[in-house]
Amino acid sequence: MAGTLGYVVNGWSVTSAEHDSFGFVYLPAVLLISMTSSVTAPYGARLAHKLPVASLKKMFAVLLIILSLKMLFSVLPVSF
Repeated sequence: MAGTLGYVVNGWSVTSAEHDSFGFVYLPAVLLISMTSSVTAPYGARLAHKLPVASLKKMFAVLLIILSLKMLFSVLPVSF
């Protein structure tokens, strides 16, 4: 909630042309993400309770490595 409030306050004067947003918060995206999360959260919780802890830790570690590499490559000037 604090992050959302920060995006609303900081973007309030910047985004005047957007009708479906409050600051930097786009309301249709908030609605869709909220609806999807409320439907899929029970499935994720049930899956997390069924999987072994070691598997969850490994999957989380892989996710963190992938996100770290994405962040690293986004700041490095890499040309192919």
